[in-house]
Amino acid sequence: MIAWNLRGSGKKSANKELKLLCKNVNPDIIFLSETKMNKDMADRKLRNMGFPCTFNVPSVGRSGSLAFSWKKEVHLNIISSSMRGIYVTTADIIHSKTCHIHFIYGEPNSSLRQAFWEQQCQQTNVPLDEPDFFIGDFNALLGTEDKNGGLEVDDPDFENLRNFCSVFNLHDPGFSGPRFTWSNMQQGFNYGDICMPRPFHFMAMWIEDPTCRDIISNSWSVNVVGSPAYKLKAKILSTKKGLRDWNKSSFGNIQTNISTISKEFGDLQISNPTDTSNTSRLKARLEYLYNLEELYWKDKSREVWLLEGDRNSPYFHRVTLFRRKINAISWIKNSSNIILTDRDSIGNSFIDYFKGLYSSHPQQFQDEILADLPVKFLEEDNISLNMPLTPEEIKNAIFQMGGKKAPGPDGFTGQFYQKHWNIVGDVVVDMTQTCFRTSNIAKVFNHTIVALIPKVPLAELSAFISKRSISDNIFLANEVIHAVNHNDKVEGITAIKLDMSKAYDKLEWGFLEKVLTKMGLSNHWIKLINQCVSTVSYSVLLNGNPPGFFQPERGIMQGDPLSPYLYIICSEALSSYIDSLHKKGRAWDLSKNDKFSSKSAYLGLRGLRHSPSKNLWRCIWKVRVPYRIQVFLWREARNVLPSRTVIHTRMPMHSVDCPRCSDPQETIMHALVTCPFASKSKLSEDD
Repeated sequence: MIAWNLRGSGKKSANKELKLLCKNVNPDIIFLSETKMNKDMADRKLRNMGFPCTFNVPSVGRSGSLAFSWKKEVHLNIISSSMRGIYVTTADIIHSKTCHIHFIYGEPNSSLRQAFWEQQCQQTNVPLDEPDFFIGDFNALLGTEDKNGGLEVDDPDFENLRNFCSVFNLHDPGFSGPRFTWSNMQQGFNYGDICMPRPFHFMAMWIEDPTCRDIISNSWSVNVVGSPAYKLKAKILSTKKGLRDWNKSSFGNIQTNISTISKEFGDLQISNPTDTSNTSRLKARLEYLYNLEELYWKDKSREVWLLEGDRNSPYFHRVTLFRRKINAISWIKNSSNIILTDRDSIGNSFIDYFKGLYSSHPQQFQDEILADLPVKFLEEDNISLNMPLTPEEIKNAIFQMGGKKAPGPDGFTGQFYQKHWNIVGDVVVDMTQTCFRTSNIAKVFNHTIVALIPKVPLAELSAFISKRSISDNIFLANEVIHAVNHNDKVEGITAIKLDMSKAYDKLEWGFLEKVLTKMGLSNHWIKLINQCVSTVSYSVLLNGNPPGFFQPERGIMQGDPLSPYLYIICSEALSSYIDSLHKKGRAWDLSKNDKFSSKSAYLGLRGLRHSPSKNLWRCIWKVRVPYRIQVFLWREARNVLPSRTVIHTRMPMHSVDCPRCSDPQETIMHALVTCPFASKSKLSEDD
């Protein structure tokens, strides 16, 4: 059985922990205190967890309430109930005795606690030969060893529970697991163990305050000596610190400011309603704060389709809470089917998975695939690409970014650079031009975050091209297959479906470099692209905070504007390889003329080839052996003897291993020639 003080079942963490606890323990009886739910809601939740029998003690106001439930296989009799507990009995069939169980929720009010325990001591004792259990949250202690930190507890507080245990001759059965199961988050508790520091995020509402621009200008003007990349990094850190200090000291909490101004406005209307000057000032200030509140929640909600206006703050607030709810990760099941609930264990599991995904596994046949890859980049293309970047090109690229999209690891959005380009532009241009000129990218600017989000329905997924849904590809594939089935030409058409699992993540950097070199891209750009993909580092975002980072060995970044182009360029190698095989006559070797036909495809699926030459048939039928041996030779030449590999093509088998020598494949050649058992049989016949 489980007895637990929920302290409010509305908390998402409490509900998840209760479900996980029931899954691991599989109790027959559950007693919950301080559920703070009405009867219908408590019954519904407990029934959904597999407990059809329920009993509730309603709450008084918003405090208290007890929920008691059990499975239908358990036979219980509820004797009495109150706000402080439920008393039940059940029959011990084996010993023919009655078992008494008291589920207790001790008095939380310290001034009433002594009277509560005195009342409990006045209960009628059960017979000595019948077991009696007291389970629940007593809100009392037996000794100082049951408490750590906080306010000191006087001896009389211990005496209440000790006296109760003495009256009923009760014994503490001990415990397993953590000794202290609850903390008030105050003295003696390290809050930093569970609360991660909040990451910096540039807020759009700050731009509405004129002081923000002055803070950015002063912080950005710090004198830094070093490379352009080092200067940009130092100025970003200085600006981040300045904005964070300003937000904490001056900008303040919006909700608190709204409450303060609203109170002043109400007091002014009561005390001096004719003071129009102060009334107008407070109304303008209040409207300004409401606008900031809306921008704040719009930033948090990440909604981009709804424009500001008429105070959409409640809607943005609900969207934000919903996003946090569906994106929160409280437990996972790892590859070994072990449930992990600790944040560090969950983070390490994610990092181990992505490390394995991004580990390099180069293939040996890359050179063969790239042998006939044509040159795509001409000399004039390389000349155009190698021209120096102009400040206008860099500015246009910055202003094409989504201003309110998710920020990078440094917390700054595109809007920060767009709104303050006259302040930050020169340093950004200098750093960008230096990277393109030297083909060297600082690793600090190539760090990215892997955000774990739930998958969306198929129809909502987007393809590479803007305003195109991935479902369009389904209709396109349907039209292609229809055209293949209704082809009237003499030559056939073949459709090949390729399912590339984790295509971006498994792209080898060495293969990408070979493809770009073979296509004729200049060495300067090859080195630059190699720097873009190989200097990256990843952090996995877990509930808003990254638990660590790792260095990949392959793959290209999702969401990088360059990634689709690199992937398509590498796909050209596959298309070119298929074309070269076709030109060399190697594209279809299941027929005599190397051309596709339905019959040859059918034979290929059955593991057969086109018929051997007529000379071989003549030789077989001219051999002076019994007819059955001629048929045997003919079936061997046709590759239709019932070896395991042949049978497997018609009826899938669990294993195609040779039952004699355990060779991985029992082919006809193996069964008749190479198998050691066949060799021994041949030698014995010769003898």
